[in-house]
Amino acid sequence: MNKPVEIKDDLIKEAMRITGAVSESEAIEKVVESYVAQHRKASGSTRKNMFDLVGVLRLRPDYDHKAMRAGDVAD
Repeated sequence: MNKPVEIKDDLIKEAMRITGAVSESEAIEKVVESYVAQHRKASGSTRKNMFDLVGVLRLRPDYDHKAMRAGDVAD
């Protein structure tokens, strides 16, 4: 059963622009597919690949990984 869904016009327009979709339905489908794919990828493994964090994770400039390994880290 299809029911109409109300989505903010500006959000749909932005989704169309980002996805390159030519219709609202196509944009919604692409966005949902992308969301589901990301969710599947994230839930597929409890362990993250460190390369997935490139550009996402920023370390403090004073972070010392050698001290962390040695157990000499103060919070």
